[in-house]
Amino acid sequence: DRSAEAQELFDKVLEVSKQALKLDPNSLEIKEYIKKCTSKIEGNNNFNRGYELEDIGNNLLQEAQIFKEKGKFSQAKEKFSQSKEKYLNACEYFEQGNKHDHRFKENLEFVQKQINEVNNSLKEIPSSNITLDINFDIEHQEDYQLDIAGNHNYFEHI
Repeated sequence: DRSAEAQELFDKVLEVSKQALKLDPNSLEIKEYIKKCTSKIEGNNNFNRGYELEDIGNNLLQEAQIFKEKGKFSQAKEKFSQSKEKYLNACEYFEQGNKHDHRFKENLEFVQKQINEVNNSLKEIPSSNITLDINFDIEHQEDYQLDIAGNHNYFEHI
């Protein structure tokens, strides 16, 4: 994995490009180069975060399938959804970059494969295994308490 090395190189190129733009503020070529670098850096950042979230989702899904824990299914679904969102953000940056450099097409195709994997993982989560986690703060339960009727306290559903 050379992503850290690539990130460092893109950061350097971006910095040099910004310095060059100070010397020639009207250069369309430098402005275009800055756009490409920014698109690549932001696209990569979103992709990498999406990949991390997908990995977490896969681990949670495996645990859920082994131990049949509904909460793990919910957590896995959430991580996959977050991962997909990051991948879609990466696509937006890569599409912007593709307007200036057609080498971004490979990035778009790769991210689309990851989105398809996330969609397939989401299909593995049966909807009957999803639960809602609701937290009530017992210390503040009087905030939700309604009238007492027949020796029973009723609480408002939130």
